Amino acid sequence: MVASYYLLKLPFTLIWHLCRITGRLLPLVFYCGDYLDYIIARETLAELGKVTLVAADRRTRAELARYGLSSRLWPVFPACVIMARHALHKFPVNNIIKIGLRHGAYHFKEFISAEKYNAFDRFFFTSKQELNQARSLGITSGAVGGFPKLDRAFNGSFSKAYLHDLLSSIGFNDQKPLILFSATWDKSGMSALDSWYNRLRELTSHYQIMVTVHPFTSSRYIRSIRNTPDVHFIEDKDILPYLLLADILISDTSSIIAEFCALNKPIITFRIPEGKRYPSELDQILDAVSIRINSFEELNKVLADITLRGDSKKEIREYYANIMFTELNGRHAEIMAAEIRKFLRSEGSPA
Repeated sequence: MVASYYLLKLPFTLIWHLCRITGRLLPLVFYCGDYLDYIIARETLAELGKVTLVAADRRTRAELARYGLSSRLWPVFPACVIMARHALHKFPVNNIIKIGLRHGAYHFKEFISAEKYNAFDRFFFTSKQELNQARSLGITSGAVGGFPKLDRAFNGSFSKAYLHDLLSSIGFNDQKPLILFSATWDKSGMSALDSWYNRLRELTSHYQIMVTVHPFTSSRYIRSIRNTPDVHFIEDKDILPYLLLADILISDTSSIIAEFCALNKPIITFRIPEGKRYPSELDQILDAVSIRINSFEELNKVLADITLRGDSKKEIREYYANIMFTELNGRHAEIMAAEIRKFLRSEGSPA
């Protein structure tokens, strides 16, 4: 546990118990480290109903407010907290019921220690397969919740008219293939960002290019991409509509690959040296669902082959999508919310 846990524990616990005695505990809160946390949990929170959003800091609270979302500023004192990150040091009371959700789709990095998952009373994984792997590592708090962030891709939330208008709003059309580049954090040791960030202009005569990167990406990369003519850098943290627009994904080890795999469209991935949190199965997954390349110079040929000959990996991507996600039916939020309510009832929670 981080040092702040021990600094907070005594004062936080005293105030928490005072709130409990006086009936002032918030029944159920969702902790937002940033706006992206809310995007990940939005569909589930809508199903649950009365959930108080808690912003980690004033910046996050202001960001939520820009999207019309009211929130309380941490610290708050709840009976139950839900979060999409490992930040339990912010709620250092054993009596608080703690529920965790996946921040990214599936585990595109090695699981962190079982202790950190077991600090939650319940942690929801994206599939039965992922839950079984978690259990094999000694994680006992797990349950299957799916990945509700993807629900809107499968429940008719986005009309053709909406997607057409979005495409037009970024200055693109349906005349050329639309490619989405993505990358995980450049300092993770698992990113291929250096292979392409300053060469996108070489592709724009034949393809339309969009880019999304990890929120922690160093500013020099973002500046370069934003300043590349005819390239659209996605500022919106809700990238699902852009995944639906894209014809092809080019990435590295980002968990966005799992989301694009669920949509079953062509994927190209750069090979990178194995990092310290590189899951043993990740190469197997990437070899199966994507076309692997070693350098930017290989891109034009691979893209031309996909454009001319079509997609040869649909069946295998569908197979892996079913490993990473439990039944992509647009109902994960409904199912997860039901599981959360059932668990809270079993714990005697007032939420």
